[in-house]
Amino acid sequence: MADRSASWAVDELGPGKVIFPRLATGSDAVVVIDNIALGPAIGGVRMRPDITASEVARLARAMTVKNAVVGLPHGGGKSGIAAALARVRECAVAT
Repeated sequence: MADRSASWAVDELGPGKVIFPRLATGSDAVVVIDNIALGPAIGGVRMRPDITASEVARLARAMTVKNAVVGLPHGGGKSGIAAALARVRECAVAT
């Protein structure tokens, strides 16, 4: 993952935490917890070979806003995995 710096907007909402784990498959990942003011963060996983931390941070903010607008008692978060689908299938077959 090329983008491991704080090149996204940081404000009073977040992001609250950004983590860059290396997965057992050897793929790089990023987990962004944008905001937990309304409850635990919920979001999803975006998997693409060219995913960036900035993109994941933007998507996590979108989840924060969406959850607040519809009145869910959750904050926003998102994960991104820098991996091609072929590599994921290869690792799944090996286990």
